[in-house]
Amino acid sequence: MRAGLVILLLIIAGVKLRAQDTTVVFVITDTLAADTSPWKLTGLSTFNFSQVSLNNWNGGGQSAISGTSLVNAKLTYTGKKTLFENTLNAAFGLQRLQKQGTVKTDDKLEFLTTYGREAFGKWYYTVSGSFRSQFAPGYNYPNDSTVISRFLAPGYVTFGLGLENKIRDCFTIFISPISAKYTIVQDDSLSAQGAFGVDPGKRLREEYGGSARIIFSCPLIENVNFATQMDLFSNYSKNPENVDVNWTTLISFKVNRFITTSISTSLVYDDDVIIKQDKNDDGILDVEGPRTQFKEVFNFGLQYKF
Repeated sequence: MRAGLVILLLIIAGVKLRAQDTTVVFVITDTLAADTSPWKLTGLSTFNFSQVSLNNWNGGGQSAISGTSLVNAKLTYTGKKTLFENTLNAAFGLQRLQKQGTVKTDDKLEFLTTYGREAFGKWYYTVSGSFRSQFAPGYNYPNDSTVISRFLAPGYVTFGLGLENKIRDCFTIFISPISAKYTIVQDDSLSAQGAFGVDPGKRLREEYGGSARIIFSCPLIENVNFATQMDLFSNYSKNPENVDVNWTTLISFKVNRFITTSISTSLVYDDDVIIKQDKNDDGILDVEGPRTQFKEVFNFGLQYKF
């Protein structure tokens, strides 16, 4: 919730402003000690803020305040025969409309850690773990009275044991025939509904199977960076053909020394997550089933390196 509190404080501070749109991007490229240190820290941090105030405006519209923050950081240790990588991806956004109140526009918390020992060639014996959830409660807007998600509802924890290949500095493949996936639902109401694939009344669902991860991060051309990560999981004991997919992509463009833009997308598919839809647009959720989830975020703003 710290990211949300920061954004709320900045929103309060900006109420007196009339109309503005500000974006600040921090890019981290540093080592923890000397240049010869085996530890390396890299990352990207952005903040976007916009505010519009309307009073007797003939063109219509609503006064609005919004803010979005993003952190993408990676800490790597490279030893003679050892590789240890930790990645944090977090995002949070809020928007307040004059007549509709405050709604959440973005919410993501992901952590990935891998530890590998040299096996042969560029292959490493690797153990990997990940955690994925969100910061704040989510609602099925415009209905803001019923919570459909919150921190650890769901929460996803995965473990895998296998082989990782550093084909190049920018291309990694991890294959794990021994994997576990845990779905956590720490909410009484959602647990009772059997949300996110847990049995009704339960707070934890265990799945065992195989997984794979593909990571590509490399400059495409000058001043254009491309990074993508796809995580796949198959449950050996139940519908192994229905593969869970979590695929994220980030493209950043450096316009000049001070201005940068970025486009990020997220695609998620899990056949255990049932999504309800209003097929007839009558306000009644009459169709439910697994759906492909997709999100896109575009940012434009200032860049600062240190």
